[in-house]
Amino acid sequence: MPTTVFAGDPYDLAPLIGENVELLLGSAAVLDTKLSELDAKKANTDWLQHMADRSHLQGLYYCFIRWSCTSAGTADRAAIGKVLEFPRASPETSSNLRATGGKVR
Repeated sequence: MPTTVFAGDPYDLAPLIGENVELLLGSAAVLDTKLSELDAKKANTDWLQHMADRSHLQGLYYCFIRWSCTSAGTADRAAIGKVLEFPRASPETSSNLRATGGKVR
């Protein structure tokens, strides 16, 4: 399961991720789209398989968000700004992306 690779902290990868945090956030946005697509077709699939697929995608999604936040904290203000802007820039229809950060004041 690929999620286990991201289950821990980024450790020595944090500086590299901090410099390229938008790539990991973009990957989270793609996973959010995949979650929405999966939910849209859940009536056509086995419930147990649907829940397993959803759990896998959602786990990976949250790992990407956590790694982005952790790595931005070790990088510079620009990386932190990208992480804080991410939920605000997400589509209104995306409940996962909106719930991740909400409104930051």
